[in-house]
Amino acid sequence: ESDLTPAVTSKISSTILATSRCVVEFELLQKKRKQAGLLQLSFMLRLRYVVPLLVSNLRRGSFIRGVANQESIDVTTLRDPPEILECFTGLDRPAPSTCSSITLRALALLPAFTLGQCATLLLALHKAGAETEVRDLAEGVAESLFHAELSTDDSEGAWRYLEALSFSLPESLKEDESLTHMILGCACEGAEDAPVATICQGLISLLRAGVLSRHVPLVVEQLNLLADRLQGGANPTEVCRLLAFAVKVQRLRQELLPGRFLDNAMTYITARTQQFAAEQLASIVVALWRLEEVLPEFSASVEIIDRLSAEIVWKYSQLRLTPALNAIEGLTSLRHFPALDDPQRLRPVIVHVAKRLHALEPQQVLRLTRVLKWCPSAGALCEPLISVHVDCHRAEFTEDELREL
Repeated sequence: ESDLTPAVTSKISSTILATSRCVVEFELLQKKRKQAGLLQLSFMLRLRYVVPLLVSNLRRGSFIRGVANQESIDVTTLRDPPEILECFTGLDRPAPSTCSSITLRALALLPAFTLGQCATLLLALHKAGAETEVRDLAEGVAESLFHAELSTDDSEGAWRYLEALSFSLPESLKEDESLTHMILGCACEGAEDAPVATICQGLISLLRAGVLSRHVPLVVEQLNLLADRLQGGANPTEVCRLLAFAVKVQRLRQELLPGRFLDNAMTYITARTQQFAAEQLASIVVALWRLEEVLPEFSASVEIIDRLSAEIVWKYSQLRLTPALNAIEGLTSLRHFPALDDPQRLRPVIVHVAKRLHALEPQQVLRLTRVLKWCPSAGALCEPLISVHVDCHRAEFTEDELREL
């Protein structure tokens, strides 16, 4: 080393440094190649296993749609309930032979169906006018229920199936009380999680079929659960549905509706009036009006009338013509409305309706004139408009209507 000149020593050092850099770069390159290889391998595996599965599913969906578009359907190609429903409900006007073959295929796969899927198929067959197939499917479902071959842990589906039967085959609910009781049992099991609207429609279907009075204990149990919903987690839409349902029940059998049902409903509405949309408020007013008619001991309080009328006046511009007229007539028909002692309260809503007299039918014009006595200032504005409207459309009114006007 002592014989080496500084220039040579410098050159050796630079060579060693360059070599080290080359080694490091080579190792990095090898590492990148290895990672790239693994990524490529992973990508190839995805291509090999995932893509065919995805393509298979896409092709299956296209295949089902293709099957539904054919005049003659080979139902053996439909593998499960969702494919059967997708195929059949996609047909605009299924041929009788198609209805028959679809029903046979559904019966063959019936243990795989839920009651909700049975309801969908039953309504689709009813819509297609396939009465024989509707009866066959309903009999198959009943037999599967009695032999415990069909899943019964579908509360929402059971309510929907009751509704479907009431539309398509109401006599089955009347003739076979044990079947109705069994479906109701499935519906009530786990009803706490079923949508309020579905439960209401299911109970209304019993009303429609004329068998509600045969299952009073179960119905009362559900009404108590619905009363609890009103106290807990119901939303404004559900409250409106429950009130409309209460009117229907009261008209049939007054003793069915628990007292706390209406108490909880009134508490909810009073506390959350501002959460309701304009047309929901109108429907509540109509329901209260009907309840006062069918239930003599019930009357809406002055407080709830005050809150409802104030909120309707605030949101009147969102009301369509018929709901606005319903709201005015309903409010003025409530027993305690005069206790508000505010003749100007409904003036904005009345004027809102009167401005669109041209769109009112003769009976609606009569309804409007009947409520004008509750708002003299609105009457002074509306009566000339009504007079001109009647003169221009006299031919549309009967003699009795003209006499009352």
